[in-house]
Amino acid sequence: MRQRWTIPAVVALMAVAVMTWIAQGTGRAAQMPTAGLTIHKSVAPEVIAPGRTVLYTVELSNTTETTQVVSSLVDVMPEDFEYAGLAPGSDWTVEPWDQVGPEIRWAGPITVPISGTMELRYWVYVPDSVPLRAEPYTNTVTATVGAETYQAQAGLHVAVGTASIVKTASPPHVEPGGNVTYTISLSNSGYAPLRLASVTDTLPVSVTFSRMTTDSDVTVAPMGLTGTITWTGPLTIPARAELQIRYVVTMPRVSETLHLENRAWGRLESGETVGPAGAEVNVSTGPTIAFLPLLVRNWAPAAFEITKSADPTEAYAQEGGTPIEYTVTLRNIGTETGVLGDVRDTLPTGFTFVQMLPGSDVTANPDGTTGEIVWTGPFTLTGGSSLTIKYRVQSGDQVGTYVNSATATVKEGYPIEAPAAATIELKEPYLLIEEFENPSPYWEEFLNYWRLNDQQWHYKPGGGDDGSQALGHTFWLGVDEAEDGAHDALIMYKGPGAEQWTDYVFQTRAVLFFGDGTGRGKFGVWFRGTANQENQPPGRYVTGYYLTLQPGPPMVVDLWQMRTDEECGDDCDYNYHFSNPLLLARLRGREDLDPLGLSIDWGRWYWIRVEVQGSRIRCYIDDVLVFDYNDTVGTTFTSGTVGFYTYIAGDARFDHVSVKPLE
Repeated sequence: MRQRWTIPAVVALMAVAVMTWIAQGTGRAAQMPTAGLTIHKSVAPEVIAPGRTVLYTVELSNTTETTQVVSSLVDVMPEDFEYAGLAPGSDWTVEPWDQVGPEIRWAGPITVPISGTMELRYWVYVPDSVPLRAEPYTNTVTATVGAETYQAQAGLHVAVGTASIVKTASPPHVEPGGNVTYTISLSNSGYAPLRLASVTDTLPVSVTFSRMTTDSDVTVAPMGLTGTITWTGPLTIPARAELQIRYVVTMPRVSETLHLENRAWGRLESGETVGPAGAEVNVSTGPTIAFLPLLVRNWAPAAFEITKSADPTEAYAQEGGTPIEYTVTLRNIGTETGVLGDVRDTLPTGFTFVQMLPGSDVTANPDGTTGEIVWTGPFTLTGGSSLTIKYRVQSGDQVGTYVNSATATVKEGYPIEAPAAATIELKEPYLLIEEFENPSPYWEEFLNYWRLNDQQWHYKPGGGDDGSQALGHTFWLGVDEAEDGAHDALIMYKGPGAEQWTDYVFQTRAVLFFGDGTGRGKFGVWFRGTANQENQPPGRYVTGYYLTLQPGPPMVVDLWQMRTDEECGDDCDYNYHFSNPLLLARLRGREDLDPLGLSIDWGRWYWIRVEVQGSRIRCYIDDVLVFDYNDTVGTTFTSGTVGFYTYIAGDARFDHVSVKPLE
């Protein structure tokens, strides 16, 4: 081996992950704790490139005759490392209560039995943003038992090797039958060692392998003496170093002058190809002849590239999972025919193969339905042709980012340089969850005329149906009694992207205890709404739908639409303070509602649920379908946020709010 650089970190790079335990007391120098607990930590693999996931294992061992109880376990991860979930085989199966780095925290009690062990195994994702470096990234886990703490560390090298190849011939001019020494130099400029599966050279016609040189790093003769010769691995190129393969070949005994060129390349164990690199030799008698470079047009050996895509790339995590369609395309970018051995996809945890899809060149199901699934070849691809595999999988039901990759083995042709990955984001299934215990800062009052005041919307500790805090509205708060308080009032959710929500289920718990003492008063919900609060009236307005409930007698349930001034014309010039909405549907009087088994009463809590899908609006009160309305006349609002509406509400309350996408 020829070391181009001498770096002590190379030694550290090849070291095993640091595994140690350190005991420390409280308020005194570190010493052996009285409790008999030992802790070890390891990481696998120990060297990775960024963008990969590693497995950490923490082993707690009890060497005493007393059960040890760990009250907390904390792993302080390096910057940008991301906790990715418990791994199979973990004895402790409760996820940490704090999963956001740098401190990942598990709450106890975690019991380690007498003379027993407990293993905690978990995945950690190392993003592409983590810098490469020769030194390991070390993180420490701390277990607390009573007043004692126990610590263990593991070191992870985040590094890549970067390979290049050069080939030379000496001498470059030789007489027929003479010997030439070829040197294949494979260099690694990265921080991590590289392992070669093979190194291949293509000797010109009638050129014969003779022997390895004594100064070659590889001394074993290759497979084959003529044509394609191959050295099989594993062959290691150390970090910041070089591997040289030097060998002697014999040129043919010919009478004519020859210009010979051949190429060599390496294939890493990861499947990537290094090279090719070529060398030229002139075989002739007499003086040296200068040759122009040999140009071979429109010819290239078989070589493959792979791409992978997913549809959709974002979905909501839901029970039973979500259908995902993957497309893997392999293309022969050479001109010669190549052969693939098999195609492999490693499905994320929780994902399951379902079926092949129309348009797939491969119609047979793969071997396996979870983990690694394999389509077995051979698959022959002529130059420039491609192979497409389309299939459906069912995702898991857990929120997270799932990255998986596909690759293929190559029987004839250059190996695939790198796998192709696709990313799926499974998001929280709810767009909004609000219990008003710690209210979201995105609730905004629509204060659009003189009798409205921000005091009228308020939070009522203990005001919920279960004693929790609720959102309330009282129409006379903050205004002069002579002005009779505010009549119509609206509060809306203005979180990021809320006005772009489309099809969803909006549900809340609501009650109206009293109105203004004359039997008047309404409460309800606003949905698919937008609001302009940029300018003063009449420029400020809201649009959307309202479902309103008026306790009886007479009790009334109404479905309204509020349009902009431009859409309504002279009929709703004052919609900026809720005048002249358009009535879409109404149920009035107890006689209309009794067949549904429903009545609207003062002081009674109701579940109000609205489902919007395209132009269809379904309104439920206590799971009773009140309206099934198809809004196809005039303006149809297809997206918008949610909120609450009141009219002359002396004590209206809302709680237990949720908005969930409607699949």
